Amino acid sequence: MKAAAEGKKLPRSDLMDTAKRMFEEQRRMVKISVEGYDTSMIPAVDIANALTNRFSSCGRICNLDIPRDPITNVVNSKCSFFQLCGGEGAEEKALALDGTDMGGWNVTVKVLPHDDLEFTTDQLAAMSISHFKKTRSEGVSVRGYDTSLPSNDIKSALTKHFASCGEITDVFVLKRRAVIYFFGWHAISKAVELSGSSVGGCELVVKALPVPKRNLGPPPPPSLPFWLYYPWYIT
Repeated sequence: MKAAAEGKKLPRSDLMDTAKRMFEEQRRMVKISVEGYDTSMIPAVDIANALTNRFSSCGRICNLDIPRDPITNVVNSKCSFFQLCGGEGAEEKALALDGTDMGGWNVTVKVLPHDDLEFTTDQLAAMSISHFKKTRSEGVSVRGYDTSLPSNDIKSALTKHFASCGEITDVFVLKRRAVIYFFGWHAISKAVELSGSSVGGCELVVKALPVPKRNLGPPPPPSLPFWLYYPWYIT
């Protein structure tokens, strides 16, 4: 955040490198599941304190998740999950606590596999950044082009025509209009300024979409902190 405060920007290559390093750090984390406690007798805060005290010797605990009912906030599972931020022997130390007594209940400890091993950290970084940009992109509606042309030709021509406005994240060619999405400051205003310009001898009509609402689903796991992507970090 210091870069933003000083008015500096993070180049795109540095953005990718930073995202990759963060995914590499997550890969070094040890994911643990713990079972055995009585949810009807132990408040969630006591479970959290007991687990933290017992497993703190294994390494720094990055995250602790005790499943609860979204309405009543009551613990609704006998299995909790947490992550140890790496460290030498963290996995072995955690497994050594399997079966130990914690004030009347014995813990069952399992090391969980990472769920993203089919991708490299380069791929994860690229997918996460791409997803974030698409969910934060803004769009314009474009009419006036020759609708008799193949959709791929229209998409190619519009992409080339609007490339100077900013980073294009998507181009959709519909029946009577096209929708182009941009990521970055001032891209929409630049695109709207091209209303009245010509593509293939046809005069375009460009209007900004009122409110960008894009339901792209959850990001590829694991996701990265939101502040990493903010436009003022990107040149």
